[in-house]
Amino acid sequence: MIVYRCLTSNEMISMINNKDYQTALIKGDNTFHYELGISYKHFFIYADHANYFRKKNGIFYPVIGQFVIPNEIIKETGFGFYSDVKTMRNDKLYNWYMPLPELIISEEDFKSYYLYKIESELYSDFIEKRLNKDDNVKFNEPIEDYFIYDGKGKHGMTGYLDYSYADYIL
Repeated sequence: MIVYRCLTSNEMISMINNKDYQTALIKGDNTFHYELGISYKHFFIYADHANYFRKKNGIFYPVIGQFVIPNEIIKETGFGFYSDVKTMRNDKLYNWYMPLPELIISEEDFKSYYLYKIESELYSDFIEKRLNKDDNVKFNEPIEDYFIYDGKGKHGMTGYLDYSYADYIL
């Protein structure tokens, strides 16, 4: 599955040097069930959500990593709850916690070669989950639609994703 994670400089250097790196624990509400004694890595399903998180915590996360995670190592999919998420379709929820779809894998199952690409800004290839050349076929990963939503039910070819953050079905 193509997923996204905000990366610190230390985490990137550890991946380059094939060393284990325990990421900083950011506690928040979510729907995940954790086993005692197991450390996990969280990934966002959508690049836009990683970008929101990076901007909210920008000093700690200079880039967003795009990862191709094998489905068989995904421990669980669920939602993290985040405040101050403003969207075109859900601006009434701005002052409430909004569920953003995520997945977790165990730290033990993580391999640095799952990192496919890093970006400091979001481009359409991240938002559409479009990999290089024929890699979407190679990894059996579909390219997602990318729409403009004008608020009146009309869609264009490129622009803002037309989905509610809670629309994602796990």
